[in-house]
Amino acid sequence: MAELNQVLTDFYKSPEPNPDFASLLEKKLAARHNELLQFPQKVSLRQEKKVFWLNYPRSRSSALWMSIVGALVLLLAGAYTLARLKGYLPGFGFVSDAGKTYVLSQPVEVSRNGITIRVEKAVSEPTLFWVELAITGSLEEQDFSRAYTLLTNGEKTISTMGYQNRSADGDEQRTYSFPALQNGSVQVTLIIENLGGEDFSLPLVLRPLTRDELVPAQPENATPLQSKVSDGAFLSIDQIAYATDKTILQASLHFGAPNIWVMGQWQLQLTGSDGSIYPMVDITPTASYPADNSVRIYETNPFKGAEQLTFTLKMFTRQAEEDLPLMRDFSADGIGFSFDPGTGLQAGKSWSFDQTFKLADMSLHLIEARLDSPTTITFEFVPDGKVTGVMLYSPDPNLTAGAVGPQLPNGNLTASLTFKTIPSQSLEIRLANIYYTARGPFQISWQPQAAPIGLREPTATMEPTLTPRLTETPVSSNSIVTETRNLIQKFNEPLHHGPGWIHIQSETTTRQAPGQTFPPAFFRNDQWLEIDSAGNVTRSVWLDQDAEGRILQQSATIGNYTVNFTSGQAGFNGNSPYQFNLDEMGQGFGQPGTEVFRQDEPCEDGRRCIEIIGQQTFSQPVTNPGEAQSFWGAGQQVWIDAETGQTIEVQSFWLLEDGSKLINYTKKYQVVEKVESPPQEILNVLKNVVVP
Repeated sequence: MAELNQVLTDFYKSPEPNPDFASLLEKKLAARHNELLQFPQKVSLRQEKKVFWLNYPRSRSSALWMSIVGALVLLLAGAYTLARLKGYLPGFGFVSDAGKTYVLSQPVEVSRNGITIRVEKAVSEPTLFWVELAITGSLEEQDFSRAYTLLTNGEKTISTMGYQNRSADGDEQRTYSFPALQNGSVQVTLIIENLGGEDFSLPLVLRPLTRDELVPAQPENATPLQSKVSDGAFLSIDQIAYATDKTILQASLHFGAPNIWVMGQWQLQLTGSDGSIYPMVDITPTASYPADNSVRIYETNPFKGAEQLTFTLKMFTRQAEEDLPLMRDFSADGIGFSFDPGTGLQAGKSWSFDQTFKLADMSLHLIEARLDSPTTITFEFVPDGKVTGVMLYSPDPNLTAGAVGPQLPNGNLTASLTFKTIPSQSLEIRLANIYYTARGPFQISWQPQAAPIGLREPTATMEPTLTPRLTETPVSSNSIVTETRNLIQKFNEPLHHGPGWIHIQSETTTRQAPGQTFPPAFFRNDQWLEIDSAGNVTRSVWLDQDAEGRILQQSATIGNYTVNFTSGQAGFNGNSPYQFNLDEMGQGFGQPGTEVFRQDEPCEDGRRCIEIIGQQTFSQPVTNPGEAQSFWGAGQQVWIDAETGQTIEVQSFWLLEDGSKLINYTKKYQVVEKVESPPQEILNVLKNVVVP
């Protein structure tokens, strides 16, 4: 029996059946089948089992072995079928070999010292081991915990990646990724050390993945879906899984060299030949996919199979939104130069250079360095047509920061290094990161397969299934805030009487921080909100334009589903509708420690206005990266029409050390009106939205 138990243990630990063993079992069963045919009497299943044992008396171990043989053949047949299956595992992602994938048998929960950890999901596949858990209790803001796996053989492995999301009440959801479990382990202990000063041990038992837990993927021999290649980069659709009510797909970016990252958030937009925008809801799971921003998983509609569709990569906040901004890390290549700043330095001193650097198929020509402050040196480069930015580094221990500088009017690039004190000896300067752009568009034409069964027709309308609620207004004990909000509601209330459309136009100016790409220094906003008979917003269109009228951002919402036409993002926004509320007095006005001031003064157009100021001061100054000035507080000021309650203007500011204000943001309202219907072009935008 000990030998038999070892055989069984080895089998269940093996991630893939042994072909020779399976063949032997098949021959034994075939022979056994021929023996059974010699006894044609008709009996029930229960009688057949009895007859089997009566006609073929064996020892207990032999009988057990034959029972196991039968069971193993059934398991092997299923394993062979499942092993060839690829698909999408909800909450985790695509698995390439279901026969080698194991999932958590049942949730595990442990509590200690007021903290509870509950493991909800775990997935083991040949490339990684992934765990999702929930933590409730008194958690500290600073977390110094570590996560490990402990196998039955004593092997202990630390997590390679983790992600946490903390709710407003302090509870957390976490995911961890670990290296793949060895030898097909089905028992593993998750250890969380030093969480709230406690160590937690959670024994996990895994079971084989079953077929009904997967959304089957498209066969591997399907035609590859890939965009054009630009500067070594291209977009591909790697996996597609079809269900009756949805389509799941995995998209990824590929580069022609290692150590390349996308600079910014990329999305996919899916459009039909008639201009319709299909939902692309990003469901990329945390911690189970690369941290380099190269892979996305989306959920979209089921299809009939006759649609002619196009995937387009979108980069939000880019002038050419279909271009791909990239960064390549050259820090390990040791490319750089020596620089001796000398002594007796004063701000304004400059040094001339004439040195060209070759970086793969790019080049930079260093021409000058300047001492911009007693501790900061800025270097100027002439780039080739591809390079858009450069980051420098120095191994000198005095280095405190490096920054990518702005592009100069002549097209040259700058990069700065800041030191505690400028070293008097020669400095080693390295070219760490080079920023460049792969030119788009990155597009893929696609004709999907038909949904398996039960296809439902996508629709551009949505049934009113949401529960109405009033827009929440922050409550404050400050009499100035309360009085002002009552005046604002006086303006809002008539606009709630539907049906109809609310039209809002505004202009916004911002003080752009170093490296800021959005919002721009100036843009115009145009909003159209459809109101139903209860005063709830049912549909809306949001449009941002620059000073020349070019579209910067455009989005549309139907019910609680929103599509951003610019970025390609789409998704749901909760389960309750809202009412229009032109109240720009943020939550900060009611927070403890906020000073609130009121003064009456005329607005720019001569109307009598009320100015409300709310501000907080800090105990220590704050300096943001790249900023020259520290600030000692922050606040907001709002101008409101004293007669109607309409918000006229909003500003946010920093309080500087001398008491002056540095204005960061100004928004002015030009139009707030109620109309019967919007222009046809607004209705056309809504028509293009395909709701899941």
